[in-house]
Amino acid sequence: MRDARGAFDGVTAIEWVDVCVDLAAADGAALVVAAEDHPDTHQVVHATDGIAVQAADLGYILGCGPHIEAMSTSNACAVDVDDAADRGRWPLLVDELAVSGIGWVQAHPLGDHRAPLGTLQLYRRTRSPHRLSGDDRATHTMIAQLARMLGTGIVAAGVAADMLIRRHQDSEAVNIAIGILAARHGCTVAVASAMLRAGAYSRGHGSAGEAHRVIDSINSVDP
Repeated sequence: MRDARGAFDGVTAIEWVDVCVDLAAADGAALVVAAEDHPDTHQVVHATDGIAVQAADLGYILGCGPHIEAMSTSNACAVDVDDAADRGRWPLLVDELAVSGIGWVQAHPLGDHRAPLGTLQLYRRTRSPHRLSGDDRATHTMIAQLARMLGTGIVAAGVAADMLIRRHQDSEAVNIAIGILAARHGCTVAVASAMLRAGAYSRGHGSAGEAHRVIDSINSVDP
């Protein structure tokens, strides 16, 4: 990830992420660039560790969770594996997080609240009482403000801007591929979209790459 300078001289994006991790008493975090109007976009531009990447990928591959909620509402959203309401709302996500040893994930929108560029996703392995300082209102507000700053300065200046350009170029291919999958498997657009994300994740490339693979395979066997 590019070490662009933010609103304060000498402070990098990676350093700001580390500050947010400390403030939230979290175990790690990921910066994920996406687009609210095109949920099939997903790029982890920085992560503190592999578990942070895994937490971000789970929300992407399942098509639900704090990241999507934060993108659509422009407000922070969290999931707690011990919370009955969260389990009822996102049962598969909660199960997968628990299996991965992740107890809590919180997503903060990056940048302008009218059009977030993505989210800062914090995670904890446990939800034990001694790690609840991130729920303090003042701390929560500070993290939210830092996430806004990351999106309007450091992230927007680098990888995100480039990604948003590519998104417009690739969106048509993604839509065509979703239509192909829906027709081929007799499923809904939502299911076909999930299939596209699953294929992208399993093959280690983005949705656009998977879309072109699906389009190229029209005359071959089902992917």
